[in-house]
Amino acid sequence: MGWLPVLEAGLRPVYLKIVDALADARSNGRLQPGDRLPPQRELARLLGVDLTTVTRAFSEARRRNLIDATAGRGTFVTPGEPEEPVLDLSMNIPPAPAGLNLPALIRTGIEGLLKRSSAEALLSYHPGPGSPAERAAGSSWLAAAGDRLPVDRVVVGSGAQALLTAVVLAETREGDTILADALTYPGLIALAGTTRRKLAAVANDGDGMLPDDLEEAVRRHGARVLYLNPTLQNPTASVMAEGRRRELARMADKLELTIVEDDPYR
Repeated sequence: MGWLPVLEAGLRPVYLKIVDALADARSNGRLQPGDRLPPQRELARLLGVDLTTVTRAFSEARRRNLIDATAGRGTFVTPGEPEEPVLDLSMNIPPAPAGLNLPALIRTGIEGLLKRSSAEALLSYHPGPGSPAERAAGSSWLAAAGDRLPVDRVVVGSGAQALLTAVVLAETREGDTILADALTYPGLIALAGTTRRKLAAVANDGDGMLPDDLEEAVRRHGARVLYLNPTLQNPTASVMAEGRRRELARMADKLELTIVEDDPYR
């Protein structure tokens, strides 16, 4: 077990540290092709981590062709050179600020939260649309962007993906088509697949999606929902021109389209 890593605190995810240790041990000979690795539960115990961390590490190691698992036999080191890791751009996650110990900051934040609120309050059911204070804060935030909504029309969720799912399920049915850019948010693509919705691309130019092409796409597909990510669009990082936004809003109003605006940088 000389290859086991020392999992010190740092910015790199723990599961990737385990994968790195596997790759290093494989390249320097401490692990030989055909060597059998411990069961995941045992490895989790030896490393002092939870089982899901080891499971995720093994999944990534298999993707890199470092190991191979066979049901009933176990997990073994593979021969040959490992594949180069692929940079995953499916999630738009900013890098952690340099010089900060994020685990320590998170612990401090949680400790402060527990001092302000009881454990019972934190473990109780959360109001479905958000607390009155949260919804009022959301209304004020929207007002700063020029679009104040009454508090009772604001809903606070656990994340953009959860809320996007709620909107798609509320506004479409299985088999319906959602319109979006040709290159669009991977989370929307995954959501369409799991909810059995279809996606159709609308052409764009340097200023953004083309209103005339949008009108044609609605007539062609019978779509009722348009997904837009106008500011720092994922994955192209493009920004839609202000004039084009207004043109699309007018066209959507004419076509009675529901616009889902994904705007995390507003």
